[in-house]
Amino acid sequence: MLRPLSRAVLDWADSDDLIWLHLLKTVTAGLLALGIAMTTVFVLMQPFSGMVLAKSLYRILGTAAGTVAALVLGALFVQQPELYMLGMIGWVSACIAAAVRFRHFRWYGFVLAGYAAALIGIPNITAPHDLFLAALTRAAEVAVGIVSSSAVSALIVPQRSSLALRHALQIRYANFTAFAADVLDSGIERGQFERRFADLVDEIVGFEATRTFAAFEDPAMHSRSEHLGRLNSEFMDACARLHALHQLLKRLRVNGSAPIATAIKPYFSELAALMVQQPDAAVDASRMAARLQHFQASLPRLVRETRRPLEASPAESLRTSIRRRNCCTGSSTNGSATRGLTHL
Repeated sequence: MLRPLSRAVLDWADSDDLIWLHLLKTVTAGLLALGIAMTTVFVLMQPFSGMVLAKSLYRILGTAAGTVAALVLGALFVQQPELYMLGMIGWVSACIAAAVRFRHFRWYGFVLAGYAAALIGIPNITAPHDLFLAALTRAAEVAVGIVSSSAVSALIVPQRSSLALRHALQIRYANFTAFAADVLDSGIERGQFERRFADLVDEIVGFEATRTFAAFEDPAMHSRSEHLGRLNSEFMDACARLHALHQLLKRLRVNGSAPIATAIKPYFSELAALMVQQPDAAVDASRMAARLQHFQASLPRLVRETRRPLEASPAESLRTSIRRRNCCTGSSTNGSATRGLTHL
């Protein structure tokens, strides 16, 4: 009886423990705020500490900008509701226009700047003496909520974005090498290729967001943020090259260029074998990079040797092959295949 119960507890811990932990931390931060800034706490609480700190920073900046805007408009248009509303509409419109140009939590800061100005200023259009008190009250509520949520997130069982980033790097490396090896060696069905390629694109977007959040909680990650951004860009470029190579190989098969496909297949098989990871082997990207560089250095000589028998083929068959390729694609597939293999 105890064994099934313990197994059920472990299964629950593996699946729902982080959800319950997040709920517990959110309720604790709300109680710590004494109910004064519970709305701010519920808005700010996120699964990772870096996300809470990033959102808190932009909430501070947005609230400060909105408070200043409400006070400035109140000073310019004292007891002039019509002009005050025109100025408020212009400010909110500018904040919305700026918000649509940014991603992650930057857009949240601009939205909050317009929201805070309207929340403070509009109820006090005809009572300028209450405007300053409303601004102080709003700033105090936001400050209490930010301190409570940030403290709970960073001190009570913190979940680090930097750890999630490292884990995402390892998973993405393994997924990409396996995907590239399948494409190069045996080919892949269209539906499966599109699904796995879409998963890699999703990983690129998620990695970029996690990189931004991790910079707020770890100084080491902040100093490496630009390097990680470049790594993500290079990975996106590698995915694009792999997609282009897959389309090129499919075009070769459709055009009936069997001699060319047969000639270059050993190189793809060798490259796929270099990228295959053993199930129990540790991730060693530097060793694989050294093997790929050695393969790339020997590739031009091998390509020249492979092209000689193809260029020495009978003229009539060569003209037929060229005519067929030009009709279907309008370009020389042989040169494109060689360039695609070299770039990969």
